[in-house]
Amino acid sequence: MGGKASFDTHASGTDVHPAAEPGWREWRDKNGAEFGRGEARAGKDKAGGEEEAPLGARPAADTVELFPLEALPAAFRRAVESSARALHCPPDYLAVPLLTLAGAAIGTSCEIEIKPGWRERPCLYTAIVAPPGTKKSPALKLAATPLTQRQRDLHAEHKKNKDDYQKKLAQYEAELIGWQKRAAKGEATADE
Repeated sequence: MGGKASFDTHASGTDVHPAAEPGWREWRDKNGAEFGRGEARAGKDKAGGEEEAPLGARPAADTVELFPLEALPAAFRRAVESSARALHCPPDYLAVPLLTLAGAAIGTSCEIEIKPGWRERPCLYTAIVAPPGTKKSPALKLAATPLTQRQRDLHAEHKKNKDDYQKKLAQYEAELIGWQKRAAKGEATADE
C-alpha cells in the first residue's frame, strides 16, 4: 500500500487504471488510428501514403450546414440565439432539443395529415453528436428548463391534491366507522 496506482491514457484521452477495462490497450492499438490516435492522425497511413476516407465517412465539420434558425418561430429563434451566445455553443445544440421537447409537449394532442389516411404526430428522435466538452449537456438542460419547471409545478400541484384527498378520505373513513357503530346500536339510519 502507500504506492501510487499505475494509470495509462485511454483511447478517449482520459486516464484509466489498467484493471478498469481489460483489453482496452489491445482495442486502442487496433482501432486507435480511427479515433485520431497514431500515425493516421497526421493524415497519412502507416505506409506513408495518403489516408483514404472510410466508406460512408461524413464530410469535414466545416462543411456542415448551419441550422436554419429562420425556420423556427420568432420566440424560439430569439431564445436559441441568445442562449447560444450565452453558452458559447452552436445554436444547433439548443434548437434540436427544443424542437424535440416541443414535440413531446404537444404529444398526441395534434397531428398533421400528410395525405388522406397518413397522419403524423410531432414525435422526433434526435441526437446531438459532438466531442466531449462542447456544451451539449448545458445546452440540453437550458432548452429543457421550461418543460422541467412545468413538470415540477404540476408535480407539486398533484402532491397537494393527493394530500387533500388523503385527509378527506381519512375523515370519511372515521365518519363511516362512527356511523357503523351507531347503526349497530340502532341509533343511525341509512339516510345519514
